[in-house]
Amino acid sequence: MGGRAERRLPAGAGSFPLYYGERETDDWGELRAGLTVPLLRNGPTDRRRANVERAALGTRVAQLNAQAQRLELRRQGAVRWLRWVAAGERLALARQLLELAQARQVQLETRARSGDLPAIDALDNRRAITQREGVVVSARRSLEEAANELSLFVRDERGAPVQVDPARLPRSLSAPSPAPAAVSLDEALSRRPDLARLEAQRGQAAVEVGLARNQLLPALDLGAFVSKDLGPSSDAKRSVAELELMVSLEVPLLYRQLFGRLDGAAASERRAALQVQLQQERVRVEIADGLSASRAAAERAALMTRELELARALEDGERRRFELGDSNLFLVNLRETQTFEAALREVDARADWHRASADLTAALAAP
Repeated sequence: MGGRAERRLPAGAGSFPLYYGERETDDWGELRAGLTVPLLRNGPTDRRRANVERAALGTRVAQLNAQAQRLELRRQGAVRWLRWVAAGERLALARQLLELAQARQVQLETRARSGDLPAIDALDNRRAITQREGVVVSARRSLEEAANELSLFVRDERGAPVQVDPARLPRSLSAPSPAPAAVSLDEALSRRPDLARLEAQRGQAAVEVGLARNQLLPALDLGAFVSKDLGPSSDAKRSVAELELMVSLEVPLLYRQLFGRLDGAAASERRAALQVQLQQERVRVEIADGLSASRAAAERAALMTRELELARALEDGERRRFELGDSNLFLVNLRETQTFEAALREVDARADWHRASADLTAALAAP
Protein backbone atom coordinates (compact mmCIF):
# COMPACT_ATOMS: atom_id res chain seq x y z
CA MET A 1 0.00 0.00 0.00
CA GLY A 2 3.05 2.22 -0.36
CA GLY A 3 1.91 3.70 -3.72
CA ARG A 4 0.29 7.11 -4.32
CA ALA A 5 -3.17 7.62 -2.94
CA GLU A 6 -5.71 8.02 -5.75
CA ARG A 7 -9.38 8.92 -5.87
CA ARG A 8 -11.40 6.55 -8.01
CA LEU A 9 -13.65 7.94 -10.78
CA PRO A 10 -16.29 6.11 -12.77
CA ALA A 11 -14.99 3.33 -14.99
CA GLY A 12 -13.27 4.62 -18.12
CA ALA A 13 -13.00 8.17 -16.77
CA GLY A 14 -9.46 7.86 -15.38
CA SER A 15 -8.35 9.13 -12.02
CA PHE A 16 -6.68 12.23 -10.56
CA PRO A 17 -3.84 12.16 -8.02
CA LEU A 18 -4.66 13.79 -4.70
CA TYR A 19 -2.44 16.74 -5.44
CA TYR A 20 -4.52 17.43 -8.60
CA GLY A 21 -7.84 16.99 -6.86
CA GLU A 22 -8.99 20.48 -7.89
CA ARG A 23 -9.21 19.23 -11.46
CA GLU A 24 -11.90 16.75 -10.61
CA THR A 25 -15.43 17.89 -11.53
CA ASP A 26 -18.94 16.61 -11.09
CA ASP A 27 -20.38 14.15 -13.55
CA TRP A 28 -21.54 16.79 -16.08
CA GLY A 29 -18.30 18.72 -16.09
CA GLU A 30 -17.54 22.32 -15.23
CA LEU A 31 -18.86 25.61 -16.62
CA ARG A 32 -16.12 28.26 -16.56
CA ALA A 33 -16.09 31.84 -17.80
CA GLY A 34 -13.60 34.61 -17.35
CA LEU A 35 -12.21 37.90 -18.55
CA THR A 36 -8.66 39.18 -18.81
CA VAL A 37 -8.11 42.92 -19.26
CA PRO A 38 -4.66 44.26 -20.21
CA LEU A 39 -3.99 47.52 -18.38
CA LEU A 40 -0.68 48.66 -19.88
CA ARG A 41 0.79 46.76 -22.83
CA ASN A 42 -1.94 45.97 -25.41
CA GLY A 43 -4.38 47.94 -23.26
CA PRO A 44 -5.03 51.29 -25.00
CA THR A 45 -3.94 49.76 -28.32
CA ASP A 46 -2.62 46.57 -29.84
CA ARG A 47 -1.63 45.28 -33.26
CA ARG A 48 -5.16 44.38 -34.37
CA ARG A 49 -6.65 47.75 -33.39
CA ALA A 50 -3.70 49.54 -34.94
CA ASN A 51 -4.26 47.65 -38.19
CA VAL A 52 -7.94 48.61 -38.17
CA GLU A 53 -7.08 52.27 -37.61
CA ARG A 54 -4.43 52.21 -40.33
CA ALA A 55 -6.89 50.57 -42.72
CA ALA A 56 -9.47 53.29 -42.05
CA LEU A 57 -6.85 55.95 -42.74
CA GLY A 58 -5.77 54.02 -45.82
CA THR A 59 -9.32 54.21 -47.16
CA ARG A 60 -9.23 57.96 -46.54
CA VAL A 61 -5.89 58.19 -48.38
CA ALA A 62 -7.36 56.39 -51.41
CA GLN A 63 -10.40 58.69 -51.48
CA LEU A 64 -8.26 61.82 -51.25
CA ASN A 65 -5.94 60.53 -53.94
CA ALA A 66 -8.94 60.11 -56.24
CA GLN A 67 -10.06 63.68 -55.43
CA ALA A 68 -6.58 65.02 -56.22
CA GLN A 69 -6.58 63.20 -59.55
CA ARG A 70 -10.02 64.57 -60.43
CA LEU A 71 -8.81 68.09 -59.60
CA GLU A 72 -5.77 67.67 -61.84
CA LEU A 73 -7.87 66.18 -64.65
CA ARG A 74 -10.22 69.16 -64.50
CA ARG A 75 -7.24 71.49 -64.80
CA GLN A 76 -5.81 69.52 -67.72
CA GLY A 77 -9.20 69.42 -69.41
CA ALA A 78 -9.54 73.19 -69.08
CA VAL A 79 -6.06 73.70 -70.56
CA ARG A 80 -6.86 71.38 -73.50
CA TRP A 81 -10.11 73.24 -74.13
CA LEU A 82 -8.34 76.61 -74.07
CA ARG A 83 -5.72 75.32 -76.50
CA TRP A 84 -8.48 74.13 -78.84
CA VAL A 85 -10.35 77.45 -78.75
CA ALA A 86 -7.16 79.44 -79.27
CA ALA A 87 -6.24 77.21 -82.23
CA GLY A 88 -9.70 77.90 -83.70
CA GLU A 89 -9.12 81.65 -83.38
CA ARG A 90 -5.72 81.35 -85.07
CA LEU A 91 -7.28 79.43 -87.95
CA ALA A 92 -9.96 82.10 -88.35
CA LEU A 93 -7.29 84.81 -88.44
CA ALA A 94 -5.27 82.89 -91.03
CA ARG A 95 -8.34 82.53 -93.22
CA GLN A 96 -9.11 86.24 -92.92
CA LEU A 97 -5.55 87.04 -93.99
CA LEU A 98 -5.90 84.72 -96.99
CA GLU A 99 -9.27 86.22 -97.96
CA LEU A 100 -7.74 89.70 -98.06
CA ALA A 101 -5.15 88.60 -100.61
CA GLN A 102 -7.70 86.62 -102.65
CA ALA A 103 -10.09 89.55 -102.81
CA ARG A 104 -7.28 91.86 -103.88
CA GLN A 105 -6.08 89.51 -106.63
CA VAL A 106 -9.02 90.21 -108.91
CA GLN A 107 -8.54 93.97 -108.56
CA LEU A 108 -4.81 93.72 -109.21
CA GLU A 109 -5.26 91.62 -112.33
CA THR A 110 -7.85 94.07 -113.65
CA ARG A 111 -5.59 97.05 -113.00
CA ALA A 112 -2.60 95.22 -114.46
CA ARG A 113 -4.49 94.47 -117.69
CA SER A 114 -5.49 98.14 -117.97
CA GLY A 115 -1.91 99.23 -117.42
CA ASP A 116 -2.70 100.96 -114.12
CA LEU A 117 -0.30 98.65 -112.24
CA PRO A 118 2.73 96.62 -113.25
CA ALA A 119 2.00 92.92 -113.79
CA ILE A 120 4.58 92.03 -111.18
CA ASP A 121 2.25 93.31 -108.45
CA ALA A 122 -0.40 90.75 -109.43
CA LEU A 123 2.31 88.06 -109.48
CA ASP A 124 3.57 89.11 -106.05
CA ASN A 125 0.05 89.00 -104.67
CA ARG A 126 -0.38 85.50 -106.07
CA ARG A 127 2.79 84.54 -104.19
CA ALA A 128 1.30 86.01 -101.02
CA ILE A 129 -1.86 83.94 -101.57
CA THR A 130 0.18 80.74 -101.81
CA GLN A 131 2.12 81.63 -98.69
CA ARG A 132 -1.05 82.40 -96.75
CA GLU A 133 -2.64 79.15 -97.90
CA GLY A 134 0.28 77.40 -96.26
CA VAL A 135 -0.39 79.35 -93.07
CA VAL A 136 -4.03 78.20 -93.17
CA VAL A 137 -2.95 74.57 -93.57
CA SER A 138 -0.63 74.85 -90.56
CA ALA A 139 -3.34 76.52 -88.48
CA ARG A 140 -5.88 73.85 -89.47
CA ARG A 141 -3.41 71.14 -88.46
CA SER A 142 -2.91 72.83 -85.08
CA LEU A 143 -6.68 72.90 -84.57
CA GLU A 144 -6.96 69.19 -85.42
CA GLU A 145 -4.13 68.37 -83.02
CA ALA A 146 -5.81 70.36 -80.25
CA ALA A 147 -9.12 68.61 -80.99
CA ASN A 148 -7.43 65.21 -80.74
CA GLU A 149 -6.01 66.09 -77.33
CA LEU A 150 -9.35 67.49 -76.19
CA SER A 151 -11.14 64.29 -77.22
CA LEU A 152 -9.48 62.49 -74.32
CA PHE A 153 -11.55 64.67 -71.99
CA VAL A 154 -14.81 64.56 -73.98
CA ARG A 155 -16.55 61.17 -73.87
CA ASP A 156 -19.77 59.70 -75.16
CA GLU A 157 -22.23 57.52 -73.24
CA ARG A 158 -20.00 54.47 -73.72
CA GLY A 159 -16.92 56.29 -72.49
CA ALA A 160 -15.25 56.49 -75.91
CA PRO A 161 -13.37 59.67 -76.91
CA VAL A 162 -15.38 62.15 -78.98
CA GLN A 163 -13.77 64.19 -81.74
CA VAL A 164 -15.10 67.69 -81.08
CA ASP A 165 -16.77 69.33 -84.06
CA PRO A 166 -15.18 72.69 -85.01
CA ALA A 167 -18.73 74.02 -85.27
CA ARG A 168 -18.82 73.97 -81.47
CA LEU A 169 -15.98 76.49 -81.26
CA PRO A 170 -16.92 79.71 -79.46
CA ARG A 171 -16.34 82.91 -81.35
CA SER A 172 -13.43 83.87 -79.12
CA LEU A 173 -12.02 83.62 -75.63
CA SER A 174 -13.38 86.23 -73.28
CA ALA A 175 -11.26 89.20 -72.32
CA PRO A 176 -9.29 88.94 -69.07
CA SER A 177 -10.88 90.16 -65.87
CA PRO A 178 -9.02 91.55 -62.86
CA ALA A 179 -7.31 88.92 -60.71
CA PRO A 180 -8.35 88.69 -57.06
CA ALA A 181 -6.41 91.07 -54.88
CA ALA A 182 -5.89 88.43 -52.19
CA VAL A 183 -6.93 84.88 -51.39
CA SER A 184 -7.32 82.99 -48.14
CA LEU A 185 -4.42 80.58 -47.84
CA ASP A 186 -6.02 78.80 -44.90
CA GLU A 187 -9.15 78.01 -46.92
CA ALA A 188 -7.06 76.84 -49.86
CA LEU A 189 -4.95 74.60 -47.64
CA SER A 190 -8.07 73.10 -46.07
CA ARG A 191 -9.52 72.30 -49.52
CA ARG A 192 -6.44 70.74 -51.08
CA PRO A 193 -6.91 66.92 -51.23
CA ASP A 194 -3.20 66.27 -51.68
CA LEU A 195 -2.49 67.95 -48.34
CA ALA A 196 -5.27 66.03 -46.62
CA ARG A 197 -3.87 62.82 -48.10
CA LEU A 198 -0.43 63.52 -46.65
CA GLU A 199 -2.03 64.32 -43.29
CA ALA A 200 -3.80 60.95 -43.37
CA GLN A 201 -0.51 59.21 -44.17
CA ARG A 202 1.04 61.08 -41.28
CA GLY A 203 -1.78 59.74 -39.11
CA GLN A 204 -0.91 56.20 -40.18
CA ALA A 205 2.67 56.75 -39.08
CA ALA A 206 1.45 58.19 -35.76
CA VAL A 207 -0.58 55.02 -35.16
CA GLU A 208 2.59 52.96 -35.52
CA VAL A 209 4.44 55.26 -33.12
CA GLY A 210 1.69 54.89 -30.53
CA LEU A 211 1.74 51.10 -30.88
CA ALA A 212 5.54 50.94 -30.60
CA ARG A 213 5.47 53.05 -27.43
CA ASN A 214 2.72 50.89 -25.96
CA GLN A 215 4.76 47.74 -26.55
CA LEU A 216 7.52 49.16 -24.34
CA LEU A 217 5.21 49.07 -21.31
CA PRO A 218 5.12 46.11 -18.90
CA ALA A 219 2.34 43.59 -19.44
CA LEU A 220 -0.02 44.19 -16.51
CA ASP A 221 -3.19 42.11 -16.86
CA LEU A 222 -6.18 41.90 -14.55
CA GLY A 223 -8.30 38.74 -14.76
CA ALA A 224 -11.51 37.44 -13.21
CA PHE A 225 -12.91 33.90 -13.64
CA VAL A 226 -16.10 32.20 -12.42
CA SER A 227 -16.53 28.40 -12.43
CA LYS A 228 -19.35 26.03 -11.42
CA ASP A 229 -19.51 22.25 -11.54
CA LEU A 230 -22.60 20.70 -13.11
CA GLY A 231 -24.42 17.48 -12.39
CA PRO A 232 -24.72 15.15 -9.39
CA SER A 233 -21.93 15.71 -6.91
CA SER A 234 -20.44 13.48 -4.27
CA ASP A 235 -18.53 16.43 -2.80
CA ALA A 236 -20.43 19.38 -1.36
CA LYS A 237 -17.46 21.67 -1.96
CA ARG A 238 -17.68 21.23 -5.72
CA SER A 239 -21.30 22.33 -5.86
CA VAL A 240 -20.34 25.87 -4.80
CA ALA A 241 -19.50 28.42 -7.50
CA GLU A 242 -15.93 29.72 -7.41
CA LEU A 243 -14.59 33.21 -8.20
CA GLU A 244 -10.92 33.72 -9.07
CA LEU A 245 -9.12 37.03 -9.37
CA MET A 246 -5.75 37.32 -11.04
CA VAL A 247 -3.13 40.01 -11.49
CA SER A 248 -0.25 39.27 -13.86
CA LEU A 249 2.86 41.43 -14.35
CA GLU A 250 5.46 40.73 -17.01
CA VAL A 251 8.50 42.96 -17.49
CA PRO A 252 10.85 42.24 -20.42
CA LEU A 253 14.55 42.52 -19.71
CA LEU A 254 15.74 43.43 -23.21
CA TYR A 255 14.17 46.30 -25.16
CA ARG A 256 16.51 46.61 -28.16
CA GLN A 257 14.05 45.23 -30.70
CA LEU A 258 11.20 47.30 -29.28
CA PHE A 259 13.29 50.48 -29.25
CA GLY A 260 14.31 49.78 -32.85
CA ARG A 261 10.67 49.55 -33.89
CA LEU A 262 9.90 52.79 -32.07
CA ASP A 263 12.80 54.60 -33.74
CA GLY A 264 11.70 53.38 -37.17
CA ALA A 265 8.08 54.42 -36.60
CA ALA A 266 9.14 57.83 -35.26
CA ALA A 267 11.37 58.37 -38.30
CA SER A 268 8.43 57.57 -40.60
CA GLU A 269 6.25 60.05 -38.71
CA ARG A 270 8.90 62.78 -38.96
CA ARG A 271 9.24 62.14 -42.68
CA ALA A 272 5.46 62.37 -43.12
CA ALA A 273 5.39 65.63 -41.13
CA LEU A 274 8.13 67.11 -43.33
CA GLN A 275 6.24 66.04 -46.45
CA VAL A 276 3.16 67.85 -45.17
CA GLN A 277 5.22 70.97 -44.46
CA LEU A 278 6.87 70.85 -47.90
CA GLN A 279 3.53 70.43 -49.65
CA GLN A 280 2.08 73.37 -47.72
CA GLU A 281 4.98 75.50 -48.91
CA ARG A 282 4.45 74.29 -52.47
CA VAL A 283 0.78 75.20 -52.32
CA ARG A 284 1.63 78.70 -51.10
CA VAL A 285 4.12 79.08 -53.96
CA GLU A 286 1.58 77.76 -56.48
CA ILE A 287 -1.04 80.25 -55.32
CA ALA A 288 1.40 83.17 -55.28
CA ASP A 289 2.71 82.24 -58.73
CA GLY A 290 -0.84 81.78 -60.03
CA LEU A 291 -1.82 85.26 -58.85
CA SER A 292 1.32 86.74 -60.40
CA ALA A 293 0.80 84.90 -63.69
CA SER A 294 -2.85 85.95 -63.86
CA ARG A 295 -2.05 89.62 -63.27
CA ALA A 296 0.84 89.60 -65.73
CA ALA A 297 -1.25 87.83 -68.38
CA ALA A 298 -4.08 90.36 -67.97
CA GLU A 299 -1.63 93.24 -68.31
CA ARG A 300 0.01 91.65 -71.35
CA ALA A 301 -3.40 91.00 -72.94
CA ALA A 302 -4.31 94.68 -72.56
CA LEU A 303 -1.04 95.69 -74.23
CA MET A 304 -1.54 93.21 -77.07
CA THR A 305 -5.06 94.52 -77.62
CA ARG A 306 -3.66 98.03 -77.91
CA GLU A 307 -0.96 96.83 -80.30
CA LEU A 308 -3.59 95.12 -82.46
CA GLU A 309 -5.66 98.30 -82.64
CA LEU A 310 -2.63 100.28 -83.80
CA ALA A 311 -1.65 97.60 -86.32
CA ARG A 312 -5.13 97.61 -87.81
CA ALA A 313 -5.10 101.40 -88.06
CA LEU A 314 -1.76 101.28 -89.89
CA GLU A 315 -3.04 98.54 -92.19
CA ASP A 316 -6.15 100.54 -93.10
CA GLY A 317 -4.09 103.64 -93.74
CA GLU A 318 -1.58 101.78 -95.89
CA ARG A 319 -4.39 100.19 -97.91
CA ARG A 320 -5.97 103.60 -98.59
CA ARG A 321 -2.59 104.97 -99.68
CA PHE A 322 -2.20 102.02 -102.05
CA GLU A 323 -5.62 102.63 -103.55
CA LEU A 324 -4.66 106.26 -104.10
CA GLY A 325 -1.38 105.24 -105.72
CA ASP A 326 0.75 106.63 -102.90
CA SER A 327 2.01 103.21 -101.67
CA ASN A 328 2.93 99.77 -103.04
CA LEU A 329 1.80 96.19 -102.61
CA PHE A 330 4.88 95.25 -100.60
CA LEU A 331 4.00 97.69 -97.84
CA VAL A 332 0.36 96.60 -97.87
CA ASN A 333 1.36 92.94 -97.46
CA LEU A 334 3.78 93.96 -94.72
CA ARG A 335 1.07 95.83 -92.80
CA GLU A 336 -1.36 92.93 -93.17
CA THR A 337 1.25 90.50 -91.90
CA GLN A 338 2.02 92.76 -88.96
CA THR A 339 -1.67 92.93 -88.09
CA PHE A 340 -1.97 89.14 -88.35
CA GLU A 341 1.01 88.62 -86.06
CA ALA A 342 -0.34 91.17 -83.57
CA ALA A 343 -3.69 89.37 -83.60
CA LEU A 344 -1.94 86.05 -82.91
CA ARG A 345 -0.10 87.59 -79.97
CA GLU A 346 -3.36 88.99 -78.65
CA VAL A 347 -4.99 85.54 -78.86
CA ASP A 348 -2.01 83.99 -77.08
CA ALA A 349 -2.18 86.63 -74.36
CA ARG A 350 -5.86 85.97 -73.69
CA ALA A 351 -5.25 82.21 -73.73
CA ASP A 352 -2.37 82.66 -71.29
CA TRP A 353 -4.65 84.54 -68.91
CA HIS A 354 -7.31 81.83 -69.06
CA ARG A 355 -4.64 79.17 -68.54
CA ALA A 356 -3.24 81.05 -65.55
CA SER A 357 -6.77 81.34 -64.15
CA ALA A 358 -7.28 77.58 -64.55
CA ASP A 359 -3.98 76.91 -62.76
CA LEU A 360 -4.94 79.32 -59.97
CA THR A 361 -8.36 77.70 -59.60
CA ALA A 362 -6.68 74.30 -59.26
CA ALA A 363 -4.15 75.63 -56.77
CA LEU A 364 -6.98 77.06 -54.68
CA ALA A 365 -8.99 73.82 -55.11
CA ALA A 366 -11.93 76.13 -55.74
CA PRO A 367 -15.24 74.57 -56.76
